[in-house]
Amino acid sequence: MSSPYTTMRHATAWLRKCGLSREDLNDLPFLRAQFSLALEACKTRVIGIDGHRFEPEGVTLTAILADSHAVLHTWPEEAFVMVEIFTCGHRGDPMGGIRFLVGVFKPRSHEIQDTISRI
Repeated sequence: MSSPYTTMRHATAWLRKCGLSREDLNDLPFLRAQFSLALEACKTRVIGIDGHRFEPEGVTLTAILADSHAVLHTWPEEAFVMVEIFTCGHRGDPMGGIRFLVGVFKPRSHEIQDTISRI
């Protein structure tokens, strides 16, 4: 019998020319709140979230999930956001989180990749 974690799902999003202000894309508490909501939309349990605001600007957030990890990076000067959500097993839905964040950031264009692998 195989493990329930032999299925892995990896979703990434490249969000270009986001509709939020440069200040919002540099606001660590705001971004942490949106990231948390996106992870709820993934139907996964969050173990912890950590973040860092860079000088002069830019934010990186990382999350340890019960079934893997997630990362969000912003480049406010380019109105660009990159998101990666990786889950193991059948419970999580990384695309739920990606769809949520596309709605929040309102990019003019985006590239999304959703890969499902089995070992």
